[in-house]
Amino acid sequence: MTRKWLFALCCSIFSSSVVAVTIEDVNVAINDTFNYLHSNKSITEIDEKRLQNNIDILESGPREMTFSPEDFAIILRAQLNAAEAINRKYKFNNLPIDVSQVQKLLNNLDDLKEVTDSYLGDLEYTAGQISAHQLDNYSLAYRYWSTCGESGHAGCMNILASSYESGEFVVEQDLDKAVYWHSKTINTGIRWMCAGLFSARRLAILNTIGIETHKSTSFWLDTASELRAKLATHTDKPGVCDEDSEYLLNYVLLGFDDKWLDKIAKIKLDSKNIVNNGREKYLSLFSKAKTIEELQPALDIMYDDNRRCIGAEEFALKVRRDSTALSQILNYVSNLDPEQCAAEKYTINRLHQQSMAD
Repeated sequence: MTRKWLFALCCSIFSSSVVAVTIEDVNVAINDTFNYLHSNKSITEIDEKRLQNNIDILESGPREMTFSPEDFAIILRAQLNAAEAINRKYKFNNLPIDVSQVQKLLNNLDDLKEVTDSYLGDLEYTAGQISAHQLDNYSLAYRYWSTCGESGHAGCMNILASSYESGEFVVEQDLDKAVYWHSKTINTGIRWMCAGLFSARRLAILNTIGIETHKSTSFWLDTASELRAKLATHTDKPGVCDEDSEYLLNYVLLGFDDKWLDKIAKIKLDSKNIVNNGREKYLSLFSKAKTIEELQPALDIMYDDNRRCIGAEEFALKVRRDSTALSQILNYVSNLDPEQCAAEKYTINRLHQQSMAD
């Protein structure tokens, strides 16, 4: 494929509509898409008609309009993010998704990669999400995430790390590679928002369950805290990067000091954000609960199985020497979506095996 061919591709895409679309229309659609998707709307509040209209505008235009590969990458990124959000809402509501639209956009991305050496990490990250969670094509997802991980995209590196923890989305489980990718993610600092500190927390967990991470559990938790503190200076929103999870990990991994519970009690979760469903109730029950059943009233109303598995993993770390409690937790997570819980299930299973061996 040549650059000239790509220009022809752009023109043919942008001439499909009967009504002429101007460059101003294209710019408005791009900006509206990114601004809307960064407005922190919950998945159930996503206005799919608005996003689809932007996608359609970006697939229309006068025949004479041409774009450089770099400009086309911006257009395609907006389309990919909009289409991914629409399908994520449909999937959340158990509605059929438009596979043909996202597949066409992925084909356009592959064509684009052939004609430019420009950084495409953000597009590849979203392409991996679409491939794994909407097309159920794990090998394709791994291809996208590997490429953007190697190019330094922390979101992709974080996914690779968690995948190597569990074996999900990759050829095989490799804990050394998990530690490697988590460490690389941490080295990006706060450039990619929460990715670095999430990896620091994962390494604290891995170290606790006996994986060689080359540093102590407290070192990784302190690293996560330092990164979150830096991020907090850039936002006035409470609970940045799931602050409660950080305090809870300090509590269960470093000796059950009540000061961490006091910190959790001071956090005010946004009750209007459905992603927080059940979390406040879960936190209020956590310290006194002895079985997973005691936490289930909170777990049952949580946003999705990923949130439930995170909670189950946190509780498993609390009761990590109680084989009976761990057996119950393992039974609970076995009924949750394996795609959303892979790394957490590995942790819980390993803790269970260790408790049985003690």
